[in-house]
Amino acid sequence: MILDVSVDDLPGNPEKAFCEFETKVRTAYENQEAANSYDDMGNFVSEVCYASRKSYVVRILAFLDLRAITYADEPRIRDITTLDGEDFMETFGQFTLGVERLITTFQLRNDSQTGTKIAIAISYKAEIGRYLKKIREIVRREVKAVHKRDNIFAKIAALQSEVDRDQTTIDAAFGRVIDLSKVIGEVAENIKPVIELMDKIKRIFWEGTDKVNLLPKPPSPIMLPKPNSNAPSKDASDDIPVDEGS
Repeated sequence: MILDVSVDDLPGNPEKAFCEFETKVRTAYENQEAANSYDDMGNFVSEVCYASRKSYVVRILAFLDLRAITYADEPRIRDITTLDGEDFMETFGQFTLGVERLITTFQLRNDSQTGTKIAIAISYKAEIGRYLKKIREIVRREVKAVHKRDNIFAKIAALQSEVDRDQTTIDAAFGRVIDLSKVIGEVAENIKPVIELMDKIKRIFWEGTDKVNLLPKPPSPIMLPKPNSNAPSKDASDDIPVDEGS
């Protein structure tokens, strides 16, 4: 049983795209269950729920992986498709809670206007991309622990995704840099060249970003004409009515 959803009209922002994609997939599996979960005798058919929910999990994980969206910090989101029957159904609720938390995080991050927006120059984007590629190559060669290597790759992808945006915020961009630096620091003794590359990336973010002017320029003030010094001055008493009968 396959959930049929379209991905043609999703936003370019990976996090916003995921929020919309999840809504589509969840709606599809809920509609499928509502239409097919009971047989002609009115009996509940659990196999339909099992199949549609597995399809939901497969699509959510595939989207996160293909769009290089980091979700390692949410342990409830993991591959549960290897589970069967009641084991899967019992774990599915935790999976959806993890997805819900991830969506809330993305929505708050993308809807927030509190962070100072920045734009990264195209030349710096290319330079950062080269450094990240070198880091990826060194990590693939030098880091033997699979889970550490995969974690670094996920953080690299998250930072690259932030760099590729037309605009981002200081909080988001520096947060991705810090996340990558942290996981690299765990294996720093083996990959000193990576530390040097990260230092170069940090300098770019410190020196190579431009703040985006979010507010329109205020209108030019209306310039009043200078008073004409040759014009006769008007005495304030001219405005006072005179009682001619006094």
